[in-house]
Amino acid sequence: MPTYRLNPINPDDPVWRALSSVQQVVWAAAESTDDARKRVADKTRITAKSVGRFARIQQSPWLSDSLATCVLDTARFDVPSAVVVKADGRVV
Repeated sequence: MPTYRLNPINPDDPVWRALSSVQQVVWAAAESTDDARKRVADKTRITAKSVGRFARIQQSPWLSDSLATCVLDTARFDVPSAVVVKADGRVV
């Protein structure tokens, strides 16, 4: 299965801390960029009750082209299909 690298464009943007438990580069094995974005969004979601002023924003920043990049990474073959992996190798 292809592996995708997802990277926050501006990890210091408050939306990241409000809506995602991870604000750094991650990798996900998926069939497409959309599937990779959805997998990372699902694995890093913060519940709406804890997001304060971002409560009306329902979409994870990982799903937005303007907040995160998502590119095919042909150098990574070690990411299992059901997980998201951080740069330090830990599974999300």
